[in-house]
Amino acid sequence: MKHNLFYNTINEQTKRRREIRECYKFAGLLIICSLLLLINHASAATIYLDPSSNGDEAINEAMDQAQPGDTIYLNNGTFWVDGTINFADGVTLTGDGEVKLVDYVGWDSGQTMFYASHLSDITISDITIDGNSQGNIDVPFGQGYYGLFLFRNCENVLFDGVTLEYAKSDGIIFRNGDGITVTNCIINKMGHESLYSLYSDNVEFTNNDIFTRTNAACRIASGNHVLISNNEVYSGTITVADGGGSSTGPGIEINIDAGQPATDIEISKNYIHDLRGSGIWMTSESTKGDGVYIHNNIIRDVGNYPSDNKYSTAGITIWQFNATLIENNVFDDTGIAGVRYAKRASDGVVDEEFTTIVRNNVFINIKDHITISAEPVMNSYSENHKFYVYCNDFYNNYDAFDGNLCIAWNNFALNPMFSDSMYHLQDDSPLKGIGYNGADIGAYGTASGKIWAIGTIDQKENDDSEASDEPITEPTDDVNEDLDNCTSDNSNHDLDNATIDDGRTTDKDETNYDLDNCTSDYVDNSTAEYVDNSTTEYIGNSTSEHHISSHSQGTGYALIETPHEEIVICSAELTKPTFRRIVP
Repeated sequence: MKHNLFYNTINEQTKRRREIRECYKFAGLLIICSLLLLINHASAATIYLDPSSNGDEAINEAMDQAQPGDTIYLNNGTFWVDGTINFADGVTLTGDGEVKLVDYVGWDSGQTMFYASHLSDITISDITIDGNSQGNIDVPFGQGYYGLFLFRNCENVLFDGVTLEYAKSDGIIFRNGDGITVTNCIINKMGHESLYSLYSDNVEFTNNDIFTRTNAACRIASGNHVLISNNEVYSGTITVADGGGSSTGPGIEINIDAGQPATDIEISKNYIHDLRGSGIWMTSESTKGDGVYIHNNIIRDVGNYPSDNKYSTAGITIWQFNATLIENNVFDDTGIAGVRYAKRASDGVVDEEFTTIVRNNVFINIKDHITISAEPVMNSYSENHKFYVYCNDFYNNYDAFDGNLCIAWNNFALNPMFSDSMYHLQDDSPLKGIGYNGADIGAYGTASGKIWAIGTIDQKENDDSEASDEPITEPTDDVNEDLDNCTSDNSNHDLDNATIDDGRTTDKDETNYDLDNCTSDYVDNSTAEYVDNSTTEYIGNSTSEHHISSHSQGTGYALIETPHEEIVICSAELTKPTFRRIVP
């Protein structure tokens, strides 16, 4: 018994010594890991660069030296570049400096100022990137010349507080990637898309101020898990000092490319105004577009194309996207329709049914701009498209909403009684609490979830006294597919043969290639003389005489109540982009 006890005691002591040794080993491992972390942290360096006439050489040399986690800081001044800057893995590029393209750089189409391939964890913050369209007038806009950034097969790229301006082509191309965020940026007069994301997932485009030139502020060519939120998107006159060009595109574009899907896309809390094209354009030739959620946006003075090209004449234009939800937006003077289904001559038709829900929106001042009569919700291709339209307010439009080619019920024809030019409702507005789920109708209602305020960022007035009503150059492509047919044989700088516009679209602006739709001539349409059209006599078009065949559901009707006294919500000075948002 004692013998057993003796061995038990020895075994316990041995076990205890082993436990102590393991503890020391673990503690030693922790110390080693801590030392490695300290070493790695200590090794993260900041490389400071002074302005240079050979900026691309200086920055490339710093990129060659940099290790993951390092920062390259550009001191105040201009870094002139005539060659491409190649990113290093895991590097932050920041500072007070400006990187600017030299005059007449002479690159082939497809070469960009910055390039990255199969890299991750890249951050660009605070600096200014200038594509110098003013000094490179030898090449056209939107044909792939002199873009700013091209990322291929990259992950976790962040633009924060960057100013991008005056490119001849795209600001940022993000191709076959996963994870890009563009936030708090000022993007001024790109020659094509500001952000062009192709076949990439987890894309965020938020809190940006974008003056568009030629095409969209944000274009998603297939991709999943996309957020486009709280941006201000607009266009206007473009001067000689800007390098010419003119606005032809939508504010936001979503398209299916190469048969890849576009799903889980949210477009919310954006202020989109004064554009020649549609505020939002979604187009597909497959069944791969699904589940786009568009809510709490303000879309004003868009859709100003002078002919019906089927994608530039409405607040939102949709072709073959399924399960789209459009709720709690304001559409004010958005071409011939607030929301429209439309097919271009070149669009393929899929044997499938596509549906869109339109609810809790305000549609005002939707009037004739071209020979087609305006309708707040327009179904120009009812063969395979259905609208479900309910709990909206239609007021002071060319004609009342009568539910033609829609499934509609419980809509209204009431003066919304806005309290300001950002479409907040007065406390006694009749649109309070009458929408779907008891929400307010309009841009600040919350039918499906909580939102924050729209348009609350401080604004300052631009001085556009020197602005010209005429463009310096004509648009390069009136069907808005400029870069889609751009390729290049230049190694590592082509555009991967992006989709080709087959050119079958015959719609063309024969009479007006300029920006008159966004200049003082157009603004005159929003003067007191035009407002006189918004009288009780005109409102009479939205009375029950247009809704004699009322139904509880079906080919719908509007629920009519006595219109309230008309108020002017947008004075003439607010009908052009004279305000620019300050990004804090």
